[in-house]
Amino acid sequence: MKFYFTLLVCIISISLFIPAFGHGTGIESSPFIKVDDREIRVTVEQLELDKYESDKKFFQIHAYDRTNNQTLEDINFDIKLFKDAELLLSNSFYEQEGLLVLDLTTNESGIFTFHIIINSEDQFGTITDLESVNEISITEVTHHLQTVEQIPVEFRVKSYYDNITRFVYNQTEQTAKIIIPFDWKEQNISHTSVVHAEIMFPKNFVSFLTPNYFGTANGIDLFKSSIFIDDYSEEESRLVHFVLLKDHLRYLKAEMKSMNSEIPNVLELVLKKGEEIKFPISALTISEEYQVDLAWDPKKIEPNIKTKFIYTFRDPYTLAPIRDSDYTFTLLQNNKEIFSKSSYAKIGGDWTDYTFSEEETGVTVARFSNISGSGQETEFAFIVLEAEKSNVVSIPFWIKDHAKWWAEGVFDDNTYADGIEYMINTGIIVIPVTQNDVENQDAIIPEWVKNTAGWWANDEIPDSAYVNAIQYLMKEGIITVT
Repeated sequence: MKFYFTLLVCIISISLFIPAFGHGTGIESSPFIKVDDREIRVTVEQLELDKYESDKKFFQIHAYDRTNNQTLEDINFDIKLFKDAELLLSNSFYEQEGLLVLDLTTNESGIFTFHIIINSEDQFGTITDLESVNEISITEVTHHLQTVEQIPVEFRVKSYYDNITRFVYNQTEQTAKIIIPFDWKEQNISHTSVVHAEIMFPKNFVSFLTPNYFGTANGIDLFKSSIFIDDYSEEESRLVHFVLLKDHLRYLKAEMKSMNSEIPNVLELVLKKGEEIKFPISALTISEEYQVDLAWDPKKIEPNIKTKFIYTFRDPYTLAPIRDSDYTFTLLQNNKEIFSKSSYAKIGGDWTDYTFSEEETGVTVARFSNISGSGQETEFAFIVLEAEKSNVVSIPFWIKDHAKWWAEGVFDDNTYADGIEYMINTGIIVIPVTQNDVENQDAIIPEWVKNTAGWWANDEIPDSAYVNAIQYLMKEGIITVT
């Protein structure tokens, strides 16, 4: 691995070994360091222009004098940079303006440790050998393409703390797991202000889209406040964040000890779908200036049944309702507006009634915009179910013999397709219909469909998997439904 550094601008450092805080984020500052009658803080911040695509990493370093409310100037500083105990840089710099920017070319991520020594002489006095150790976490982004029920789904995983060792989506349990290295010693925890990781997946991946999630860390239940849903930052995708503060980490360590568990050298975060909706669900605007709490009744949203959306606008810090809030409430499907109203929440809360039509099903977004005239907005994603009659599944038990004979080669693809088509059209098999207007008589049934039929016939997979295979044949025009 090659590392290249370019001096763009410059900065300072001082004596005394002072551990930094902020470990686990892209910016870290030392505590204020007493030097004679002055108080100095050293800060290192990541300044990447495109942190998710470029292998360029920019670090800005400066020292702030709280006593005089100024950035130190006329600085000589020595910097040693380490990654996993490997020395990457050892050099000295001078910066008249007191601000240094280092350019690092690497595709590495994880924790980088800056050892900084500052010497400076300005109008307020002399600073000699002020030392600070700052640890910066460089975001790692990984992409994982997994096939779920014959459909490719891409997950994007980010760690703002350290390298991602592993990511797994378990289709059966409907869980997503992230594993990252973690040192559970108190010295490391005390330097860690936050561990932050996130999972992104498409909003149309409905089997994992739910109004609420819960999670575990190393098998221990996390607090509700440790998991945040973000449906606003990316229009087509949902982001779910894990945010563990220092006290959360200490709690997890204590729980592992109380269970007489061996303390591992990793943090294993597991995200699980909430088994039932727990209202209200909450979302912040990007500026974190406003919080919106949302609930709806009935919980199961279906066409032709009036749904009441109830919401409250809150101060995210005090949780007090924000009175006299004007806002716009919009419902969207496939990025198209199906309903919108602008109104005024005098006491901070309000509601809207809406009845979805039979054509308005699937992934739906409730967007709240221009909250209190600020231009700020946030949104929630949920599912409008199809009408109950279209969700009926009825497959007589003896159909398994039909599937088994075909899987074993007793009869050919055309015979199987003709038989399934006849039984659907005559009502012997009742399943949600996936229409395709093009009849594809020459199509070859994929091998995975035959495997699915065989597994289903042997009771190795549920009816839903077999139904998915039949729906695929309908969509491809191999089976024609009248």
